[in-house]
Amino acid sequence: MSNAVYDFREVADASRSLRGSIVLRTRSRATWFSSADECLQLCNEAAARRACLAQPGRQWFDKPLSREYITDRLVTDDPIDGYMVRHGGAGWLQGFVFRTVFTTWLHHFRWDSSSDARAGTSAAADGTSIAAELQSQPRSGDVDEGGVVWP
Repeated sequence: MSNAVYDFREVADASRSLRGSIVLRTRSRATWFSSADECLQLCNEAAARRACLAQPGRQWFDKPLSREYITDRLVTDDPIDGYMVRHGGAGWLQGFVFRTVFTTWLHHFRWDSSSDARAGTSAAADGTSIAAELQSQPRSGDVDEGGVVWP
């Protein structure tokens, strides 16, 4: 993993048009591994900023991802694909999207939109029908042999 360390307060925000930034399609597991520390730092910085916006002066925040989780995804998930947004001059990581097929290692996984954590979100007007649609998707595999995969 990269040991890139920089102060995210110095990183220029990416504009909505991405002017001054470079978007890189990233399919290489090695590239993701070499950028994992930056991805972790960027997630933590975003969570800290969001916490401060919600409660000015707040001194703590929940870290959204762990190094172990990121590493596990990079080792286990296949295929891996995504995009990184980097500052065009300094090369700082400004954002990323990592995607793969959804896999679970739980015997009784169920898509469900009734969670209290969903309350007040505007992600979907009808979370129940989205959950039902996801639950009806084809899947295959074995929890003990590579997981259950939703292609």
